[in-house]
Amino acid sequence: KAASATAFAAGAVDKPLATFLADAMTAHKPSAKVNLAAVSAFRQVATNPVGIKAMEDANAVDPIVHAMARIIEEPKVVVQACVTLSSYVFGSSDRKVAVAKARGIRAVARALGATRDNKLVQLSGIVLLRNLTAGVAANQKNAADEGAIEVVLDAMSKFPHENDVCTQGVAVLTNVCCDEDAVKRFIKAQGSDVVLPCVRKPELPEELATDVVVLYRNLAEHAKDSRKTLGSEFMVDLVDFLDKFANKEDLALPACQFLRYASYSEENRERIRTCGIIEILVEMVDYHISSAAMVEHIIIALSNATHKNPVNRAFVIENHGVQATFKAVKEHSSNTTVTLQAFRLFRNLALADPNRETNSFLAENDIQIIDYAIATALVGETASNPDVVENVLATLYNLAPCDVNFERMKEKDMEVKLEKIQSQFSGNPKVTDQCILFAKLLSQTEKKSMFRRGNKSSLASSNLTSSNLMSGRNRDFGASTNYNNKTGMLTTASLSGPTPDAKKSGIFGSMRKK
Repeated sequence: KAASATAFAAGAVDKPLATFLADAMTAHKPSAKVNLAAVSAFRQVATNPVGIKAMEDANAVDPIVHAMARIIEEPKVVVQACVTLSSYVFGSSDRKVAVAKARGIRAVARALGATRDNKLVQLSGIVLLRNLTAGVAANQKNAADEGAIEVVLDAMSKFPHENDVCTQGVAVLTNVCCDEDAVKRFIKAQGSDVVLPCVRKPELPEELATDVVVLYRNLAEHAKDSRKTLGSEFMVDLVDFLDKFANKEDLALPACQFLRYASYSEENRERIRTCGIIEILVEMVDYHISSAAMVEHIIIALSNATHKNPVNRAFVIENHGVQATFKAVKEHSSNTTVTLQAFRLFRNLALADPNRETNSFLAENDIQIIDYAIATALVGETASNPDVVENVLATLYNLAPCDVNFERMKEKDMEVKLEKIQSQFSGNPKVTDQCILFAKLLSQTEKKSMFRRGNKSSLASSNLTSSNLMSGRNRDFGASTNYNNKTGMLTTASLSGPTPDAKKSGIFGSMRKK
């Protein structure tokens, strides 16, 4: 107690004092009083660089972990040990690894399991798990193996109305659910039945909603065979989150990334439409048009949602998705990534059947895209990217079976441009094959029967009941799991920065028919 008072008064400890405290804990392992007094002293200095150095020199981590593991019957010891170690490891991967090597993760997981009804123990233990697993892959795997997912879910089920427990618990789950085995543990423990009720409340904090979306983004990224399950559990809640917070980039960005991964499941592509998310995504393009990162990921979500789904393609068109995307790609005309994603979406949408009746959309949508593709996307900086060129050519090829579009391309000397592109990318088989296929089509003075001809624009309107694709058309750009090798995923750390407030609450809710 005298040492603790000294540490508190000085705000630091030197090596002799730290060594005395560590030795006292080792000599009196069973004593709750000795250990509580010593850990309390270390707590005073665990945020001080001098005190942290003294703790390292005295090997204080081992006795602190031992106290947390062995004196579970005294909650105060466990709480003080958790708080001390949380401060000690904060911001240092090396110290996080050192605590894990001292079996600190096992100790805190067992302490949580043994004191389920004590909120302070649960909260301090969960915070320690969060700090230990943040940014250290080995600790994340260790935590999953030691049962962290299960004990955190148990704590959240015990205290569902405590925002601090729920927020910290979701953060731990986000850190730990970083591979397929951890996701399987989460699903086996019926994690959604615990997590989602915690956020179904009228006054939902934005931070908690954002953390839950990031969690499900991570789950969907690593789920593979379980994406259908995650989509069925989370999609409706995601709609509610977007109704409230779609104007907040910190939440909207991981939401789009979740939809990107969830769309690898055919059933989830249907849910995205039936839940009203397509309308929300189209509206978000316009709201977030100044942010290239947001536009990119919204368009990816729409592109994946339209993969092998003619009804979704038609739905995107009917809800002005072409116009919104075209506006965004012009806004970021020099951004190769945005251009690439936009034309991947156009490539899918251009597969819509042109033989349908139009409603209120005009054929100039196609003409504008054709002109932009030829005048902008196939020249300048974006023209040097083979992925952009391939998808622009595939879009134009898919639009060509419409008579008006075909004639426009002929007017723009597309055949001459194809020769130049084929020469420029002679070593790229995807681009050259697309050039050869496209040139063969344009060389025809009359349309062959391999194409179902029509005078209606293929991006102008749609028949929501149509399920037939045109024969002889390019395949759509699929929701490939290899896609992120090209663009990479934005990390949680990059989801920062101020965003303008919405003009009114629930800014996107009015567009969706509930």
